[in-house]
Amino acid sequence: MTIIKQGGVSSKSHQRNLRAYINDDKKVLLRDSQNMEECKDLKRWASYMERTRRTFGHDKAVRRIRDRKTGELKEAKNTVLFHQIVAFLPDECDLNGGKLTPEDCMRYARDYVGTYYPNQEVVFALHNEYCKEDKTHRYAVHIVINRSDLSTGKRLDEG
Repeated sequence: MTIIKQGGVSSKSHQRNLRAYINDDKKVLLRDSQNMEECKDLKRWASYMERTRRTFGHDKAVRRIRDRKTGELKEAKNTVLFHQIVAFLPDECDLNGGKLTPEDCMRYARDYVGTYYPNQEVVFALHNEYCKEDKTHRYAVHIVINRSDLSTGKRLDEG
C-alpha cells in the first residue's frame, strides 16, 4: 500500500525550505517534471512556477478575511503550491528485498500525477528516506504541484 500525504505551501519560508529539499543533490536519487519543458534548468523550477502564477494572477490571494482582533479586512493566505509525498512501504522497496526500484517508484508517481493533475506544472524528487519509528528505509517521491491550471487558467482547488 502506498501512502500519499499532502500539504499546502503559502509562506515564503515554506517555499524556500521545500525548494532546498527538492534541489538537494545529496539526497535526491531521481528528479523529473511535468509540463515544464521550457524550464531549461530544473533546479530553477520555483522561479518558473512563480512566473506562471504571476501570468494567471495567482500570485495574490483572491479572498479577504476579517482580522479577529481589529475587525479589519485583510488578505487571506494564498496557497501557491501543493506538496505531496508518495511514500512506498519498506517491504515493497528493493533496498529491503522488495521489487520496486527507484525508477518504478518514479513511474508510479508520474502516472498518478498525469491522471489527477494533467494540466499542472509539477516537479518530482525521489529520496531514500529513513523512518525512525520502525528503523527502515523506504523510497518517497516528493511532488510539488503548481496551482495554476495551464488549460483553464484557474487555480487548482484541493480543498
